[in-house]
This record gives sequence, C-alpha cells and structure tokens, in this order.
Amino acid sequence: NVFSTKVTLVLEILKQY
Repeated sequence: NVFSTKVTLVLEILKQY
C-alpha cells in the first residue's frame, strides 16, 4: 500500500548516509 511504499522510500534515502 501507500504507507509501505513511503517507508521503503525513506529507508532507501537513509541508506545513502
């Protein structure tokens, strides 16, 4: 769902740091 997609997006962004 949309929530899961947002969580995945945030995790991908955080992994860049």
